[in-house]
Amino acid sequence: MKPISILTYCLVLVGFMALGLCGCKTQANLWSDLERAAHPAGQGMQETRFALIGKIQTVEGTFFVVDQCLVVKGMLAPHGQEKLLLFDNRRRLVKAYSVRTAIPLWCEGPRIYLGGPGDFWNIQLDPRINAMFGKDEAPNGGNVLDFSGGIEHPYITREKKYGSSGGIEDDPWISAQTSR
Repeated sequence: MKPISILTYCLVLVGFMALGLCGCKTQANLWSDLERAAHPAGQGMQETRFALIGKIQTVEGTFFVVDQCLVVKGMLAPHGQEKLLLFDNRRRLVKAYSVRTAIPLWCEGPRIYLGGPGDFWNIQLDPRINAMFGKDEAPNGGNVLDFSGGIEHPYITREKKYGSSGGIEDDPWISAQTSR
């Protein structure tokens, strides 16, 4: 067995020291990194919920999904906003969607499953949902947010999925009018 040269020993030692000084991103500080990147811009807002839902996989890569709620400080009846935030693997905020009515529950592949019918201000509904309703009736959303077309082209759709669509007998493609 050859003895380790002093030069090799020093290089290995310097390598370990460099790793220690640079710091490693761990799962333990993921939440704090995401929250720091998503901090509300205005001082008049207070964060009331910051929930890491999971990850979605899209054609652009993998993104962390966060549900964030903010309220305006100092109001007698607090008003606020809810956002669905997407972060890249470097933990940078890359996209924010305004939630109208939606409760994100979990992620699978490119999809985020919602607690019942949800709707977003800036995301289109699946054309099949619009076809289920009359000309003057507003659609009530879907239980799935699908990012299979990428983070710039999501759409809201429906899927029979226990825990999201309403139960084992629920058919999300039957409108409330049809079932009456």
